[in-house]
Amino acid sequence: MSSKTTYIYSHYNFIENLITNPKADKSVVFLLQKHRDDYITNLEAALISSNYATITNVIEEYLTFAKRMELTNPKFLGSKSTYYSSILEDLPVYVSKDIIKSIIENNTSPLLSNKEFRIGKTECIIKRGISGDGSDWEEEKDIDFAVAVKSHTNKWICLSGFECKKYMDKTMFSSVQYTFTAFQALRPSTSYNFMVEDEARKKKDILNSIMIGKEFV
Repeated sequence: MSSKTTYIYSHYNFIENLITNPKADKSVVFLLQKHRDDYITNLEAALISSNYATITNVIEEYLTFAKRMELTNPKFLGSKSTYYSSILEDLPVYVSKDIIKSIIENNTSPLLSNKEFRIGKTECIIKRGISGDGSDWEEEKDIDFAVAVKSHTNKWICLSGFECKKYMDKTMFSSVQYTFTAFQALRPSTSYNFMVEDEARKKKDILNSIMIGKEFV
């Protein structure tokens, strides 16, 4: 049996879920849907051409549109930039999917064969242990972008992951740092970083942290 790879597109799914939301303004949803589909078409064409200027323009133009839509429609697009952040979560999927597909499909290593992989937003195991009564326990966390493999317990193991945020404040970074420490104990070979699109608030805390050199701000 060959390996199976599933790609998760958070932004695409976010807008699809709005279609069935009775509180959503249907005219706005139609506009979001149209711009999303145009964006995906343009982004994939730009990635194929490997024209970095075009790729940047396509992304920046869509992010500008998304910021405007989020500001004017806070009721159902969310007050925590959920809609906007989903665009950032999907970017690594589009950029890396062909490379990852090639690595997985062309690799003959038994470590990669007959496995199930997931690329995109994924709930992954970050801690595991044994409780006082002898039973096993696991702690999981949503990773905004993960390259993950399914374990024998049908849970996802993160091979590489990023948190993709519009901004990073101290509270959010505390969560990132907690997850980083957990991965170091659970699986030291896991690469775990974060990407910030706008700004890093409390930069001093980040730059003096144990994750120095592992952030993309």
